[in-house]
Amino acid sequence: PRPWQKSAPQVIFENEEMQVINKPPYWNCRWTRSVEDRKEDREWITHDRRSWEQIIGSNQPEYLDLYIARRFQDEMTLAWRDRPDDGAGFLHRLDCQTSGLMIRGKNPESFDALKKQFFMQKVKKGYLCLAHGQIESDGPFRIDAKLSYSRENEETTVVATGGEHAETFVMPLAHAYWGHQTYTFCAVRIVSGRTHQIRKHLEYLGHPLVADRKYNPLGARDKEWCPRLFLHAYEVWINELGTEHRFVAPLALDLRVALQKLQVAENLCEPGRLREVPTTGLIDQVLTDELMDLKSSTQTFDYF
Repeated sequence: PRPWQKSAPQVIFENEEMQVINKPPYWNCRWTRSVEDRKEDREWITHDRRSWEQIIGSNQPEYLDLYIARRFQDEMTLAWRDRPDDGAGFLHRLDCQTSGLMIRGKNPESFDALKKQFFMQKVKKGYLCLAHGQIESDGPFRIDAKLSYSRENEETTVVATGGEHAETFVMPLAHAYWGHQTYTFCAVRIVSGRTHQIRKHLEYLGHPLVADRKYNPLGARDKEWCPRLFLHAYEVWINELGTEHRFVAPLALDLRVALQKLQVAENLCEPGRLREVPTTGLIDQVLTDELMDLKSSTQTFDYF
């Protein structure tokens, strides 16, 4: 038997144009509109006739768009069978083990308009993660390193030439330890949205994420106290038809439980800023405001 049980995605906001989902771990997001050689790989999924209840109860990772297409009725879910590469309206993706916020358009017009915001990097996305080692910094810093993703081995590498621009802001929040291992709890914002961007940027820095078996040699050992990749999509700022939205998904319960097993060595924030994390999964809004407002031109400390 597996040590985890898949749970249902939760709708935290919905109107006529878009839907905001809090994705639990163990849901796959593998749709794409641009890679033609994956279209045939996913055509079989449209022939899956299970109900959404059966998909939740399968006790194995499932495709998130399949569940959404079965669970909800709107223009994008109804068109999903003929256009599976649109992901039932989802505007971005998360790794299978990553939890947190995802946004989808509910009709072609809102899907295209919101997708344009993502493409133009106007959507702000903040994450919480736990990295190996003690990240030393006087404050937030910027990682600016190009990334190249290989579909053959499904891994991302940092490259000096070629590749795609990738920019990540990191705000260390606290240092902690478990046994002889040290860790840094971080808030992270990605400007671009490359595959495995946070995981690879921090690994390249020498601080791979906890329980990341792809980029972390100690990933398997981390499973002794952390059940999965410690990465959570915490906050999204997006403009929808002239309305500014700010969505927050508290740190998932299984990651809060893992965090409670650590001993805090040094709090890098003002007192009280992280007080609610173990119980509610929320960090002080002052911290996320600072993170989301960071600009490349104002940063004075880069690792690259």
